[in-house]
Amino acid sequence: MGSIRTEQVHLTLTDGRSDKEYQAWLTQQDDGWHVEFAYGRRGSSLKTGRKTSEPVSIDAARSVLEKLVKSKESKGYARDGSGIAYLGTDLAERASGQPVQLLTPVDEEALASLMADDRYVAQEKFDGVRTLIEKSPDGVRAINKRGLYVGVSETIANAVAGLRATTCVIDGESIEGRLFAFDLLEDDGEALGDAPYHDRLQRLEALVGGHSGEALGVVETASGTRDKHQLLERVRAQAGEGIVLKRIDAPHSAGRPNSGGPVRKFKLVETVSAIVTGRNATRRSVAVALLDEAGEQVQVGSVAVPPNQPIPEDGALVEVRYLYATSGNALFQPVYLGQREDITRVECTLKQLKHQGGQARRNGT
Repeated sequence: MGSIRTEQVHLTLTDGRSDKEYQAWLTQQDDGWHVEFAYGRRGSSLKTGRKTSEPVSIDAARSVLEKLVKSKESKGYARDGSGIAYLGTDLAERASGQPVQLLTPVDEEALASLMADDRYVAQEKFDGVRTLIEKSPDGVRAINKRGLYVGVSETIANAVAGLRATTCVIDGESIEGRLFAFDLLEDDGEALGDAPYHDRLQRLEALVGGHSGEALGVVETASGTRDKHQLLERVRAQAGEGIVLKRIDAPHSAGRPNSGGPVRKFKLVETVSAIVTGRNATRRSVAVALLDEAGEQVQVGSVAVPPNQPIPEDGALVEVRYLYATSGNALFQPVYLGQREDITRVECTLKQLKHQGGQARRNGT
């Protein structure tokens, strides 16, 4: 039985330093009610949570909701009818048990080989948030790239709830309330991880194809050398992030291998996940660092934070685009993209860097 959701309030805060949103609503559970919320940078995937530890009466829930909204309004938030509604989960930040397949980066030389190999197909790599969507009789939940349950946009949840499968697990990339689906790991209780990718892709298209719309769709897949090159050039012309190459006969495999693997990515832009280590007192910029092989922080420069994004706290993990890294590991022409909630600190290593000329430094990093 699906939960009843009502009395949702959407708030936004926009000033010289922030562009944030906060949502709060009531959700019925059995004979009681919970007060749930979602928050984060506007346009990004939001964090979700719950204000009530156990179900309460509808009057008590409304009182909690009213106090919560007033506390946000006292901090400068204003009511706003726009925005993408989010659904919370009582399993937030708990391990889902779903294996997440991660991508191995490749360089130009390896890309040429993969483009000529008919065992690999190509898909656009979207600049969103990696998201698995799990549908069960208990409802629809999202899972992040760390395998943890997180909140899900209401538009995506409703689209998946409308699919004919009673249970399913769809892998994809979410961007502002839309899921770009590219894999199917479960279909009506049948685990598909051991099946070759071309079978999983066919099952995904059969499941989602008739329901494609603004909230849910299957990514385009290019086969053959010519079509793969055409896709790459189209993504390049549109200033896209890159492409993903997938071995069509490979089963699903969790994690990221040290080298190779059945799923590779080629990025047309360089990005790095970094650790915020300080804030410039006179400008909207923060210092960022990466970890060396010993786990020690190495400063890689500073990056300006746009006026429409909040300045991250020390220790926050952020994504930065850059042209290349200098011989001293400094980021050249860094551009701040936003905070990362789906990775851990240990992933912010010097090994990510690409140096001038497209090569990583030959220093073990």
